[in-house]
Amino acid sequence: MKEYDTLRDMMEYGVNVRARQVFLQTGIGPEEGERYNVTEHVVRALLYLDRAAYAAPIYLWINSEGGDVDDALAIYDVMQSLQCPVHTIAHGLVASAAGLVLAGGDNRIAMPNSWFMAHQMRVGSEEVRPEIMRTRTEQMERQALQWARLMADCTSHGVRWWRDKFKSGDEIYYTPKQMKRHGIVDHIWGA
Repeated sequence: MKEYDTLRDMMEYGVNVRARQVFLQTGIGPEEGERYNVTEHVVRALLYLDRAAYAAPIYLWINSEGGDVDDALAIYDVMQSLQCPVHTIAHGLVASAAGLVLAGGDNRIAMPNSWFMAHQMRVGSEEVRPEIMRTRTEQMERQALQWARLMADCTSHGVRWWRDKFKSGDEIYYTPKQMKRHGIVDHIWGA
């Protein structure tokens, strides 16, 4: 992973160094056909800010439609490894894989008009041989279980509750008050 060349590079990729703010404002994972990978930039920014002042908190602002679970797990693992606290702030929609990043913060805040959304994981839609589809489905099940375990560690619900939500096939949407009630966030901004 290369370093940022300048502070200007960091600002371009959604990092405010002086305010110790990182912005996750897009899907998690590589953009289709693009060089830009938001996961790489978020991880790089978190590691840089942790080294710069390990006692001061980092503020991770999240407005993301979610994305790749492996990439969300990478961000989550880095957050857990840092010496400084990471405050996660939900604004706009925090969906799917981004929900784990939100829940993994040390101090989790929801803006008054934010939303949390979770849904059953999906296997890609392209045509593949049955044995490959079976392998992908098994991996997706392992990822869903890991996501449920980590959400259970971070919230007021157990693994079974999160697994049951996935198995229903429904999308669940929570307001900030519901996010707080379910232990996804600790505070609602201004409340």
